[in-house]
Amino acid sequence: MKKFAKTLCLLAAAGLWQGCSSSSDDTDGGKKDGAADGGGSDTSGLFLSRGMNFYKITAVTGVMDGCDVGADSFVNEVLPVNYVMDTQILSVGNPKGAPVAPSLGSGVIGVTGTLSRDNMTTDGTCTWHAVVTSDFTLTGGDVFTLEVSEMQSTFTAGCPPALITAGTCTTTYTATFEKTTAPADAGTGG
Repeated sequence: MKKFAKTLCLLAAAGLWQGCSSSSDDTDGGKKDGAADGGGSDTSGLFLSRGMNFYKITAVTGVMDGCDVGADSFVNEVLPVNYVMDTQILSVGNPKGAPVAPSLGSGVIGVTGTLSRDNMTTDGTCTWHAVVTSDFTLTGGDVFTLEVSEMQSTFTAGCPPALITAGTCTTTYTATFEKTTAPADAGTGG
């Protein structure tokens, strides 16, 4: 009886293993083109393309623009998005600041994750310290949201007097991104 039970367990394990194929036939867990996959949950229909791509901001909600970055005007901006499947690192936005980092941050993701950027930024006459945290949620095939919080501080003399006096400001918003194939319309925002 023990041999029968062991054989049954081995057959069951082999059957489960067979269903978890890592082949590239796109039938396991909804992965497509190296998708972020959430760690075993049913993620069919959720994927993020590997490598460098361009994504358009299709909606911006919940804007509280204490730093006056113009977040409510980000709709239709196109930003570079790089997803490295081997490390699961996602980077969103144009290079910005010193040290140079993607404007909306980078970080390890699955179906969710947190991106960040912490550096000095300048617009030519004004320099400030920026800390950006973007909470990532994959919501569809090459569609995701970022809940962005940008805190600015340590303003230099070339900055607006109100910012220097306040000493710090925060902008928050949620942006929805969808993959686009037109890098020619890539914006400089973000």
